[in-house]
Amino acid sequence: MIDADLTFVNFAPNQIRLQLREQHCVHPGARGPGGPVPHLSQTIKGKVMKSAMICSQSDLVIAAVRDAMHLADVQLSVIDERLPLPRADLLVLDPAVAAETLARLSSLAPAGSDLAEDLAPGTADSISDVTANSAAAGALAALPILFVSASDTLDARLTAVRHGGSAFFALPLDPAWFGETVRELLRTPHERPYRALIVDDDRAMLGLFSHHLKAAGFDVHALNDPRAAYADALLFTPDVVFLDIAMPGINGLEWLTLLRQQPGFTSTQVVLVSHEHSLGAQLEAMSAGAQNYLVKPVQGRDLVQTALNNAARARALRDAAARDPLTGLYNPGHMHELVAREFARHQRTAAVFSIMLVNVSNFGGITRTHGALAGDMALKQVAAQLLQKIRRCDCAGRFGYSQFMLLLQDTNKHGARKLADKLLASPVALAHNGDHIAVRLSCGIADSEQRKHAGSTLSAAEDALRDASRSERAVAVA
Repeated sequence: MIDADLTFVNFAPNQIRLQLREQHCVHPGARGPGGPVPHLSQTIKGKVMKSAMICSQSDLVIAAVRDAMHLADVQLSVIDERLPLPRADLLVLDPAVAAETLARLSSLAPAGSDLAEDLAPGTADSISDVTANSAAAGALAALPILFVSASDTLDARLTAVRHGGSAFFALPLDPAWFGETVRELLRTPHERPYRALIVDDDRAMLGLFSHHLKAAGFDVHALNDPRAAYADALLFTPDVVFLDIAMPGINGLEWLTLLRQQPGFTSTQVVLVSHEHSLGAQLEAMSAGAQNYLVKPVQGRDLVQTALNNAARARALRDAAARDPLTGLYNPGHMHELVAREFARHQRTAAVFSIMLVNVSNFGGITRTHGALAGDMALKQVAAQLLQKIRRCDCAGRFGYSQFMLLLQDTNKHGARKLADKLLASPVALAHNGDHIAVRLSCGIADSEQRKHAGSTLSAAEDALRDASRSERAVAVA
C-alpha cells in the first residue's frame, strides 16, 4: 500500500482549478476548507506520505486516474488551491498539455516554495529544460513522470518520450497494472537498491568502481577472482555486472558465456571493460552477450550513468517477465519462486508466512452468460481488489486461469483468515453491456507452521481451496 497526496490540476482556458478529495495529513500552519492541510513529507502513523500531481485538461483522464489510484489503494488527500503547490514525488501528465503544464506550474509557484525551487522561471518545453534551470537539478533528474492519454496515438507516445516519461498509459486504464506502476515509481531508492557486481583482477580499479557506485546508492559486490565472482553472482543476482575482459584463469568473455548459460540471468545486464578500444573488440563483446563496452580509464559520471541505465533496464525486463499480461500481477512461475524464497526465509528465521488461494467461483458462469471479455474484466477487477487489501510486503499473483495467490509475510493462518473475511466483505461487481455481474470468491488458506517444504504449504492451500469449493463455504483453512 502507498500513502500519497494527489493534487488534481485541470487546465481550463484561463485558469487552473484543483479538484479536492478528503484529506489525510496536515500541512504545518495552513488551513483548508475542512481544516488543516497536509505537509507532504510528514509521517502519519508510521507511514511516510508521498506526493503525486496530475495535470490534464481532460475530465476523462482525471476521473480515470482518480479511480485507478483509489482501486490501487493510493490514499488521496486535499491540497488547498490557495496554498503554494507542493513539491511532487510523481508527476502524472496528459501529453496534450505536457509543455504547457511545466510552464504553467512554474508561473503558479511563489518564490521560495518547494515547487518554485524545482520549476524555475523560464521553464521551456521539456523536463530537461526544467532540470537545467533548477536549484534541485539532481532531484528533478530522478523525478518520475507518468503519462496518461485519452487516446493511444504515436504522437502522444512521442510526446511522452520527448518529455522524459517513465511510463505511458492510454484509456481505459488497467487498475492493477497502473497501481503497480505508481507503486514502483513512488518507491524510494533504499527500498530496492540496484545491485552491481564488479569483477576485475585490478584491485585499484575495483576500489574506484565500488566508490562511485556506492555513492550512487548501489548495493555493490566487488571481487578480483573471476571464479569466486561467478559463484557470488548466482547468489547475489546482480542487476548489472562490470566485467574486465583481460583476467587470469577465466577471461571476461568466457565468464560472460558461463553466466548466460544460467536460465535466471537472461535479464542481467553486463558491461565489459577493457583498455582495448578497437571496434572489433567492441563487436566481439556484443556478440558474446554484453550490453555495453567501456574503455579504461572510465570517468566516474560515465560509470554511474551506464550503471543506472543498465540496472533500470534489467529491472524492467525482469519485472515484465514475471508479470501476467492480463492482470498485471505476478505470473504463476514467479509466484512459485517467491514461495520457495519465503520458505527458505522461514527455515532460517522461523518467520511464519501464509498462502491464500483465491478462486473466482462463478467464473465459468460469467463467461458462458456474458462472454470471455466479461470474464477477463472480472479477473482484472479481482486483481485490483487483491492489491487494495494486501500490505506492501505481501505479494499477489495469478495462480490458475481463474485463481489467484496471495503470499502473506509474517502472517499465520489466523491472520490470513481475517484478511479473507475482509476481502469477502467487499464484494466484487462489474457492469458489462448494461448487466450487473456479481463475482463470487472462495479462499483456501495454509501457513508454513510444521511444514517440511514449500510444496507442502502450497498443497495444503490447494486442498483447503477444494474443500471451500466442495462445501460451498467461502473460506477453508488447512
